[in-house]
Amino acid sequence: MISLAVVNMILTHLNMKNVVIEKLTIKSSFAEEPLKARLKLINQSGRFIDDFKIYLHNRDKTEIGNCFDIPIGSSILSLTGSSLKRGKYQASKVKISTQAPSQLFYAWRFVPCEISFYIFPKRTKLDLTTTLQSLDHEFGQSRTQYTEHLHYQAGFSSRNIDWKLYARSETLYWKKYEGSEEEEFVFSFEKLKGDKEEKLSQLSYLIDHAFQGNHTWTLHITGESYGPSKGYQHWQRCLEVLACA
Repeated sequence: MISLAVVNMILTHLNMKNVVIEKLTIKSSFAEEPLKARLKLINQSGRFIDDFKIYLHNRDKTEIGNCFDIPIGSSILSLTGSSLKRGKYQASKVKISTQAPSQLFYAWRFVPCEISFYIFPKRTKLDLTTTLQSLDHEFGQSRTQYTEHLHYQAGFSSRNIDWKLYARSETLYWKKYEGSEEEEFVFSFEKLKGDKEEKLSQLSYLIDHAFQGNHTWTLHITGESYGPSKGYQHWQRCLEVLACA
């Protein structure tokens, strides 16, 4: 029995010694959504490794994810960890660990690995018709001659809703104009209702909505302005600002 325990202890430590991490990528994500990571490693131990876990070596010892069966040789693993609070996360190394099948022995070591990612505020879904109507004065738009009414659909500019016709018919109609139109959103932290976290969550949702619709927007927060612009880089930058606000 003692000899079996000694063998288990030795094998557990050898398993850790013979794991080589080639690349670790962690995708920035929204709070209250699972953390997703992609790990490329080489298992040189010649044995399957059970109960493999990986953590950021930071103050909170943030768990990135775990895998219960590391195959022999080179492999690429997709890890799913717990949701995290908003903020910026970074570390210069990670901690990897494993346990023996008997669960009696635990081995770990640190591996140099530069990591940096953001957790954006959770997206609080809003009634866009009501919210955009209340911010109607914040939109800019280039339009030409009015042509017809259309039934309002999600994604249409709230600026073009005919509210007088709605008062008579209780049906939302949208004014269509000739020529090119581009809606420009202006999202202001100060103009939203709620406490700080609620406002950040609302902005997170509005920015993501504008990005998905390929709209142009400007973010105003804490005396700073970002934009007007659109596209992935602007989306990433604005959400990073919210993550660290």
